[in-house]
Amino acid sequence: MQEQITETAPGEGWFERLRSRAAEALEQLTPPTRAEEQWRFTDLADYELGRYPLPGSSTSLPSAKEVERASLLELDASGRIFLVDGAAEEVQLAAGARSAGVVFTTLEDANTRQPELLEQHLGRLHGLEDHHAASSLAHLRGGSLLYVPPGVQLDAPLVILNWTATSGARAPGRTLVIAGQEASVTVVELHVSSPLWQPSLSFPVSEIFVGAGAKVRHAAWQDLHAEARHLSHLKARVERDGRFDALSVTLGGHSSRTWTDVALAGPGAESRMQGACFLDGEQKAEHWTVQDHQAPNTTSDLLYAVAASDTARSLYNGTIRVAEGARGTNAYQSSRNLLRHNGARAHANPQLEIVNNDVRCTHGATVGPLDEEALFYLRSRGIPRPEAERLMVLGFMDGVLEGASWSGLRQRLAENIRRRMNG
Repeated sequence: MQEQITETAPGEGWFERLRSRAAEALEQLTPPTRAEEQWRFTDLADYELGRYPLPGSSTSLPSAKEVERASLLELDASGRIFLVDGAAEEVQLAAGARSAGVVFTTLEDANTRQPELLEQHLGRLHGLEDHHAASSLAHLRGGSLLYVPPGVQLDAPLVILNWTATSGARAPGRTLVIAGQEASVTVVELHVSSPLWQPSLSFPVSEIFVGAGAKVRHAAWQDLHAEARHLSHLKARVERDGRFDALSVTLGGHSSRTWTDVALAGPGAESRMQGACFLDGEQKAEHWTVQDHQAPNTTSDLLYAVAASDTARSLYNGTIRVAEGARGTNAYQSSRNLLRHNGARAHANPQLEIVNNDVRCTHGATVGPLDEEALFYLRSRGIPRPEAERLMVLGFMDGVLEGASWSGLRQRLAENIRRRMNG
C-alpha cells in the first residue's frame, strides 16, 4: 500500500492530521514477513512493534551519573536535545547559532513556531509507505528538528541524545534535518539506555535534506543495554553539488538493524558512508545501505568494517543504484568483516543496479579471521597475544576511525573497542 502525505492539506492542524492519517494507514498495512527480501535474514520477533507498548507518562529519568557515563555529553556542541523514550526533557542552543537563524527544537514545538518547515519536509522521505514508517509518524512524540538557514556554517556539532529508559517498552524517535543552500552542519545522534531488565525497542527514524552546495555530516552512535533491540532508518536527499557524510557506529544491544538510504538527487552531489561495528557474545547486527544515484556526475563512497567475536552474527547488504539519466556516476562500496572466533559469522551481499553505461562502479567484500602470521610477528616482538589482537582490530578499524574524526567520536570508539576486548 502506498500513501502520499502530500495529499494532506497544510495549515492549522496539519501536524495532528498527519499523525491521524498515519494511524489510519497503519491499520491497513501489514508487518513485514520473511517472504520479503529485506527481512528474510531477520528474526522478526526482535522488531515486532506490537511486542513493545509505548512508554507511559511515569517514565523514570536516568540519573546524572548514568548520563555522564554513557551519553558522551562532554562533546563540544552548538546545541543539545535530550530525549527520554522519545519525549524531550531538555533543549539547548548556543546564542550564536540562534542569532544566525538556526532552529533546533522538538517537532511538537516546531509545529507551533515553524509549521511550514514540517509541512514541506516531515514524512517526505520516510512517510506512510510501510508498517514501520507509518508507525513512526502515528506514534510520534517529541522528536527533533534542525534547520540551518542558507549560508550558515556551524563549527561545533548539534547533539541529540536518545535515551531508552523504560524496560519492555518502545522508544520512538524522529529526527528531521534541513540544511539550506551552502549551509554546513554536523549532527551527532546518540542512542544509549539505562539498564533494562526485559527486551525493549529503540526505534529512531531520520530524514535529512541537504540543499544545493550544502554539507551535512551525520553520526549515529548506538551503545544500548544488552536487552535492547535497535531498529533505525535514515534517508537523506542531496541536491546539486551538496555533500552528505554518514557514520554509523554499532556497539550495544541484543540485536540491531540499521538502514541508510542516500539519494544523490542533484548533479555533482556527493556522499560518504562509513560504518564501524564491534560485536561479541550472542549479538546480532544487520546493516542495509543504498547509494542511489539519480542525477549525472554524482559520487559516493562507502566503507563498513565489522569485527565479530564469540558467536556473534553480522549481515551487510549494500546496493549501488544508478538511474538511466545518471551518467558520469562514480561509486565505490566496501564491506570488511573480521572474525575473531570460529563461532562468529558474517555475511556480505553487495549489489549493483545500473541502467546507464557511462559509469564507474566498483564493490567488494571480505570475510576472514585474524592473520595468524601478523599475530606471530607481534608476539615475537614481546607483545602478549591479547594486546596483539587489540592492535590488529584497531588497525582493521583504522579507515573508519580516521574518517570519523569529524564526529568527535574517534577516540571514544577506540577506547570502547579496547575496553570490550579487555572483557
